[in-house]
Amino acid sequence: MRKSDPGSRRNPPLHGLTPRLTEAYGQALAWLRRGDVVGVFVGPKYRGEGLARRRVGNGLCINVMVRKKKDLNELRIQSRFPTSIDGVPVDVIEGGADLVPHLHPGSRISESDSFKFGTLGLFVQHLESDQRCLLTAGHVCDGTSGRILMAGGTQVAREIVKVIGAKGDGALASLNLPADVPEDPVIQQLGFAPRDVARAEQGDILSMYGATSKRVTATVHRAGQFADTIGGIKFSCRVLELTPIKDTDPPPSREGDSGAVWVNEDTQMAVGLNVVGGTLKSGEPVAYACDLAELLIALGAQFPP
Repeated sequence: MRKSDPGSRRNPPLHGLTPRLTEAYGQALAWLRRGDVVGVFVGPKYRGEGLARRRVGNGLCINVMVRKKKDLNELRIQSRFPTSIDGVPVDVIEGGADLVPHLHPGSRISESDSFKFGTLGLFVQHLESDQRCLLTAGHVCDGTSGRILMAGGTQVAREIVKVIGAKGDGALASLNLPADVPEDPVIQQLGFAPRDVARAEQGDILSMYGATSKRVTATVHRAGQFADTIGGIKFSCRVLELTPIKDTDPPPSREGDSGAVWVNEDTQMAVGLNVVGGTLKSGEPVAYACDLAELLIALGAQFPP
């Protein structure tokens, strides 16, 4: 499998952001190649640490998350991040990506009255209502409120349609983002936004970025309509069964990864929506994903939006 080069991808414009900010963000994605960088996002600028952390102004900047911040005198000049890119401020923050509000494929989401959480898969368009929506697994939205929250409790969407059964396991929620929570279509650890939807076949090598597992890679062990009951559901739609590439690889799906999108890194195509993990009779860990093209039809949605 060819490794993605985040600095060489041409990503689509970020929804609702200026061309200059979008261009600066595209340049900043090259920093994902650095081992000390956790993520690159568009978001507010902050000052201070911990409980003293406060937002500065109303504008947006490029947020660069690093594992550990160092004093400038500890860094070689070529290792320092610029203070801006073409006039767009750059803010370097120590810690994880959860420090900065943003919504992107791989974000942890949940319904307000549910103890479950899952993963945002993609941003799509609901055809009947013409609303821009987030896509996740249907069983992630198992509450009754319909209010979808991101990590930290901010409401970002409201459920409008859900399918759990023979046709698949998926849900759409119309986006209603606060002004300081940008929408970002890029899968951070892969360094690109999926270009379109395609069909995966047995033997394909796929990658996923889930809210729990983060980045995992697996191979399509089987693809088709299975006689088995999967996660308590007898699917009539096409399903992907994914297993680790090597015996030492981690399980391809854990609790909280439901709703994450499986992609082919070589083609940058989205192919499946993760719905459940488990174990084969052989003891090998496994993940199951609904064929994305068929699931979008069942939900009345399209991608790209």
